[in-house]
Amino acid sequence: MEMASPVDEFVRVGQLNFQLGLVLADIARAAWERFVQISEKISIECSTESDAVMQRLFQPNAESQTDVRGGQWDDIVADVEEWRLETMERSRTACEDWRRAWLNGATSESLLPSASMVLCPGPLPLRTKLI
Repeated sequence: MEMASPVDEFVRVGQLNFQLGLVLADIARAAWERFVQISEKISIECSTESDAVMQRLFQPNAESQTDVRGGQWDDIVADVEEWRLETMERSRTACEDWRRAWLNGATSESLLPSASMVLCPGPLPLRTKLI
């Protein structure tokens, strides 16, 4: 069994880091696109509601008043939560893949924390120990 030189290890880790950077950049790009879509929904909803309020204020007797639609914000909040969880899961998976690839050449698994300790999609319960 041949030992890898320190330079080979340095290059391997550099390649793994570069690949992780590319994956995280793609995740950030996709997250930004989703953010723009959600922002568009928010903008449309705010515009619709403000139009309805202005119409009620300045034309209280108009027959064609637009009603403020309740429930649209619930859909937007659900979209934001889905977006957050999806982005965090993809990030966690990328970090776990990087970690596994890194450990294939490492001598001790204790050298790296698990990605689940670093990337958590929600608050940690107080009883969970990180160490």
